[in-house]
Amino acid sequence: MVGADALSAGVLEQVPHEVEFTREDIPSLQMFSLMRNIDVVFHFAAKNCVSDCQNHPHETADVNILGTLNIFEATRAAARNPRIEYAGKQPHAVVISYLQRSAAFLVPSEWYEAFPRTILEAFACAVPVIASRIGTLQNVIADGETGFHFTSGDSANPAHVAAEVRSRPDAAKRAGAQGRHE
Repeated sequence: MVGADALSAGVLEQVPHEVEFTREDIPSLQMFSLMRNIDVVFHFAAKNCVSDCQNHPHETADVNILGTLNIFEATRAAARNPRIEYAGKQPHAVVISYLQRSAAFLVPSEWYEAFPRTILEAFACAVPVIASRIGTLQNVIADGETGFHFTSGDSANPAHVAAEVRSRPDAAKRAGAQGRHE
């Protein structure tokens, strides 16, 4: 597992020992070399609050726009791995078809959300949801029943939970079916 962050608000001691960590900010071109031979990309923006981005567009553009575009481009450049497909912008029906083929759906929110439509779409597709243990997400997703929770703010925890879900396909399938039933 490879990790990269500028650690402007975090500490290196929180990074698990098994993570090959590079202290780098996501808008850096160094991200391209870090994306070689990857299987999965998780991108956790430090500023993902819509109102904060609207109120402070210049201060948040670096992470939200430049950083996100850089992650997408680096991922596309690394897509020589046959397990990675860079699909770009797609119509809703195509996105749903990707979701239907997914082993799980990750919702890495660190901000309180009312009720994301994406969770309903995952439930409708019988795909288990892996989400932050905050706000309505912890109420809508029953941990171990319709999906799985991870600790918000702990950047390594979602990867650990996703690996656990991947290693237990029967539990993931049951959670997806229960989510659809709900």
